[in-house]
Amino acid sequence: MYVASVAAPGSDDDASQPAGRADTSTPAASLHPGSAATSPVHVAEDTVERPKGALPANPIPSHASPSPKRQRRQSPKVVEPLSAADAREIAAQLASPSGHSLARSGVVLQPIDSALALRYAHVRRNLRNHDLGLLGFRLVEGQDDLLSEQEAKRIIAFCEQDVEWEPRRGAKGRELLGTQRRNYGVSMDDSYRIVGDATGLPAVIDALGSRCLQYCQAQVWPYSCNQVDQVARFEQAYIQKYPPGAAQASTLGFHFDHRTAYGELICGVTICGSGKLLLAATNGGEFVEQPERTMSQDNVHTVQLSPRSLYVMTGLSRLDLRHAVVNDDDTLRISITFRSVNWDQARRGQSKRATRPHTTDAALQ
Repeated sequence: MYVASVAAPGSDDDASQPAGRADTSTPAASLHPGSAATSPVHVAEDTVERPKGALPANPIPSHASPSPKRQRRQSPKVVEPLSAADAREIAAQLASPSGHSLARSGVVLQPIDSALALRYAHVRRNLRNHDLGLLGFRLVEGQDDLLSEQEAKRIIAFCEQDVEWEPRRGAKGRELLGTQRRNYGVSMDDSYRIVGDATGLPAVIDALGSRCLQYCQAQVWPYSCNQVDQVARFEQAYIQKYPPGAAQASTLGFHFDHRTAYGELICGVTICGSGKLLLAATNGGEFVEQPERTMSQDNVHTVQLSPRSLYVMTGLSRLDLRHAVVNDDDTLRISITFRSVNWDQARRGQSKRATRPHTTDAALQ
């Protein structure tokens, strides 16, 4: 098996490259998560188109049989669909300590099963047409017991009256126009790295996080890397406000949530407004450049997020794919992302940074 494109923990080395382009840094090892397709996929080999009746530069004599090499070039490969067992195996690879440290730019499925790597690579390149279920992703809508209209109004009122919004930060801590943020539960520096201990969540926010966690732990997650029911609580609530309009400034670029500092289970709740969640094996960025064009690409899967909806990321959707957000036109959108913290890993990162005189790499958001 190979490992696909997942940035190393604690860094986002390809953030300088434009978002929305497929990650081709490790083409032989590009992996792709769960496919809902059931029929084999034909991948054409390199061929040379010639005018009708034209001969190749070195024609084969009529009495000679085509060489085995030539026959292989002319025969398309058949890529079998990725199975549920494949998705679980890849997720288990990524969950292991070595799975997080195999490469600095992308998941690297080590050469255990090249056929599996080929199947996964096909899914990642054609993610738009695949079901995200095998990747551990789930969208939940219409669950009033998770977030009722009255509860949503209380949270909106809290955000309007009590939240001191902060500007979103980009590389080297510079302010970014557009979306604003408010972080609760843990302290972060301008590069989104955890500093200090837990500080607790506001009651109205904590209650929503507890309901989301209880819901997730009552479900079966066959493609997660770790046991969802082992999460004790969400220590962080990250509130994001997207201004109305479809301008680039109202987008959140492709990124990972830090793989080692945060737990595998990520929950995102749309409190009000609507938007689109984009998932892709792609490069990182601060904004989604040319959103419509990006969402039309084969390697990008777009999920519509309605008011009071919940999305959940586990498995490959959490550890291999980057995600981004594009706000819908003319709506103010407020969302909350809930995360658990792996304190041993977070504090290890703090101690390492304390010994460095200077660092410029931006942590994963």
